[in-house]
Parts: sequence; C-alpha cells; structure tokens
Amino acid sequence: MARGTKSQLDLGDRITGAILALLFAVPTVALCWVVLNYELAFVWHFFSSTYFWATAGIAVMVGFVFPNALINLLGGLWRFLHRLAKLWWS
Repeated sequence: MARGTKSQLDLGDRITGAILALLFAVPTVALCWVVLNYELAFVWHFFSSTYFWATAGIAVMVGFVFPNALINLLGGLWRFLHRLAKLWWS
C-alpha cells in the first residue's frame, strides 16, 4: 500500500513557503548584491537597490509558484558561492 502523499499544495502551504523564501532568499540576494556592487566599484558602476528588491520579489514569487525549485536554486547558488570563496581564499 502506497503512502498517502500530498501532491498538491494548498494556499496555506504556499504562503508559508513564500514567507520561508523571504527568510532564505533575502540574505542570499543581499550577499550577491553586495559582492557584485563591491566588484563593480572598481569600474565606477553600481546596481541600485531597485535591483535588490526586484530580485528578492522574483525569488518570493518563484517560492510561491514553484516551492521546490526555489530550494534547489538557493542550494545551488550557495554551493557555487562556497566554491568561489574557496578559490579566492586558497
């Protein structure tokens, strides 16, 4: 007998996912935004905070529509950042 799994997420699950997406996506986006602005400071061009908020909003929408995809995207991004940091500091 197969386990009873919930294939469809209801609205409460999606809202909870969007709130958790904010918890994890905003620090990730902030870190990427700060690092990119730091690197771009050498060529005298900065990203405005509009790019930060737009990217955070897109991450929350992806977390609401595709909850599992956001988890995979953030995990992949953190693995990439970890490898990049190991290359820079080794």
